[in-house]
Amino acid sequence: MSDESAGLEPGDVPMAEDAALNALMSQWVADAPDSIDVEAALARVNARRRSERPDVQDDLAVRRTRRAGVPVHRAALWQRPAVRAAATLLVVAGATGLWLSRGATPALEETYVTAMGSAKEIRLSDGTDVRLGPASSLALQPGFGREHRRLTLRGEAWFKVTHDASRPFSIRVGATTVEDVGTAFLVRETPSSGVS
Repeated sequence: MSDESAGLEPGDVPMAEDAALNALMSQWVADAPDSIDVEAALARVNARRRSERPDVQDDLAVRRTRRAGVPVHRAALWQRPAVRAAATLLVVAGATGLWLSRGATPALEETYVTAMGSAKEIRLSDGTDVRLGPASSLALQPGFGREHRRLTLRGEAWFKVTHDASRPFSIRVGATTVEDVGTAFLVRETPSSGVS
């Protein structure tokens, strides 16, 4: 600050500085273009943005077309990254489920076996008591007790059957089928493939 302007009050500008400021302002106005093309500048910026990131839309253009009632063209649903990720996840989960269901082992039949000279007491899931004779086998078909009550016998067994009229108790012995012939009974396969 010079000594001449030291005693001035705020708002008082010396005449020399005021003239210099006016000259500078005149020069700046003379050098400035007549008009600035804002639309062209915005178009250049948006073109540069699209070249760097093609998935970004021009937000200003979208808002203008919405205001004008013009439908906005957007990327198809399957072209959106979130939808693609969700679809991929769904396909992977479905394929895994299918693979696991096909790879699951089928239900195996439950089998009881006795050695020569021994017997075995068995309580079946439907409440039936069985005494399996020596050198015999009893095979319950998959789903026994839930879906049906069918089984296969080789040798001999004594049965005390829990009666259920909706699901008859059925024993396959050789080529013969024995069905719930009473509360308790003995079934024996004879050496000649007969049944008693």
